[in-house]
Amino acid sequence: TQGMNFLVGFLLKQQTMMMQMPTSSASEAECYSLSKTFIEHVLTGYYFISEKKKSEENADWFALKRDLKVLDEKTKRLFPRLHETLSANGFSVTFFCPRWFLCAFIGVLPDEVVKKVFDALLFHLWTQKQQQQQQQQQQQR
Repeated sequence: TQGMNFLVGFLLKQQTMMMQMPTSSASEAECYSLSKTFIEHVLTGYYFISEKKKSEENADWFALKRDLKVLDEKTKRLFPRLHETLSANGFSVTFFCPRWFLCAFIGVLPDEVVKKVFDALLFHLWTQKQQQQQQQQQQQR
């Protein structure tokens, strides 16, 4: 559950700022719904592990480990000097980047940038769902 508090707090803060009113039960319910969507569909595997994954070896922090490995590989390929410098000094992106992923960049990037990242992630999720619905409709015909 590390990082969930950042996500929920950020969403609640943004929602109350947009509504220009104190937190109400309606905004809390909307915040809960949005945070649930993020946790289940955008940050899949970061906070909860499926029963299937629990049975696998090294299931703890599976998604985080996977994404840090990808980030490390991309850093090595795209920024070889940075990767070499970090490695030469006994560091890796895996030391200082977990918070980026666990907190969905909240507290790492400015709020305006985080909102744009969230917009992009939610738009991507929405387009995926639209494509799935279209495929299901075509299969039913």
